[in-house]
Amino acid sequence: MTYPREQLAKPPLIEAIFEVRAAYRTSQALVPGALYERLKTQFPKADSGTALELGPSMMSQYAVHRFLAADGTKLVQCGPDLFTVNVLGDYGEFPSFARLIGDALSGFYAVAEPTKLRRLAIRYINFLPADAIKAAGGHPLTLTATFPRGVLPEGEETAMRGVFRFPKENGVLGLAGAHPHRLADGRTGCLLDLDFFIEDPPFLAPEDCLSWASVAHDLIYQVFRSSLTTEMYEQLGPIRSKGRG
Repeated sequence: MTYPREQLAKPPLIEAIFEVRAAYRTSQALVPGALYERLKTQFPKADSGTALELGPSMMSQYAVHRFLAADGTKLVQCGPDLFTVNVLGDYGEFPSFARLIGDALSGFYAVAEPTKLRRLAIRYINFLPADAIKAAGGHPLTLTATFPRGVLPEGEETAMRGVFRFPKENGVLGLAGAHPHRLADGRTGCLLDLDFFIEDPPFLAPEDCLSWASVAHDLIYQVFRSSLTTEMYEQLGPIRSKGRG
């Protein structure tokens, strides 16, 4: 089944992320400053911090430089072999996000001169609020998990993750759900995290990255729709075109 694209009056998206991990010619020490000079009109605020990454056998820490738009809802991040474009909250329709990615990616390629892509990803983190879940009958997702009966009491919360390969779309989807889930600001609800990625992609050109991201976005939307119960989706206020009930 293919779901039609519909805008939502109450979009659940809390963050969209486009990620590139790559080897590049330019010294890593020179990239942040040169990238900021190229992007400062669109991302005038600059700061830095540290990030933690958990590997198979150890945890590593590295510096991350962030360039933010004036309203703080859009940002670019760069670190060792890392570049991301982030939007906090809903961005409207995908072409606006694609333009943002394209502008930032163009600057990154000009400065860093990538020689090999190691990972490409597009990720959507959604949060379904508790009041909407209640109005939907208490069951926000179509995802199910079975636990041993007779020994365990009724579960109070569930968190799960599945990984699915899509050869035609050239990538792998990581789908995670957690209910109930509490955000850092104290809100409770259900988390739905959709991360589509490819390791060692066979292409390098930025236009190929954008084409891949467009296909990935369309697939993620279909998985998002199929992961919500009908009642939950209706709580998000789909804006339907005339002639559709």
